[in-house]
Amino acid sequence: MAVRVVKVRTPILLTNLRLSSRHACQGFTLIEMMVVIMVVGVLFAVTIPSLSKFNESVSYHDAVRQLVLNLGKARRMSAASGQPVDLLIDTQQRAYLLTKNPRTADFGSAIRLPENLTLDVSYARDISPDGRLAAVRFYPQGGTSGGEIVLTRPSGGGVRLVIDWLMAAVSQRPL
Repeated sequence: MAVRVVKVRTPILLTNLRLSSRHACQGFTLIEMMVVIMVVGVLFAVTIPSLSKFNESVSYHDAVRQLVLNLGKARRMSAASGQPVDLLIDTQQRAYLLTKNPRTADFGSAIRLPENLTLDVSYARDISPDGRLAAVRFYPQGGTSGGEIVLTRPSGGGVRLVIDWLMAAVSQRPL
């Protein structure tokens, strides 16, 4: 019985394969380019509304955070100075400021809330320096006049900030 041996050559690397010059110089076809442009257009159409909602959400959360920080700052300022400190709120301009003298308050330096937020305030009317301003007074002994500040988003959600009159604690409750 004789064994027959056959040698077979198989290519290991494909470097020896040469494309014709016609295929080596071709680029993308017009149809391929149009498909890519359509895919990019669809991606932009989907992401741009998401980015505006994201920006809206960030500005809302920043406004709430900044208002809560300023309520705490008013409490600390009052305790440190030994004088009452008022948080004055102009609901028409959607702006607020901290002051020790509410009669001479200048809203030029007030902190403005984003245009898309609705602002409602419940407060003690006798604390307000005039009829158009809402006010929450923080006393040096640690109490406040109390009140509620409601910030509402265009989507209907929002937050209710409750300022406790006895301990001046600020709590957040979702709407």
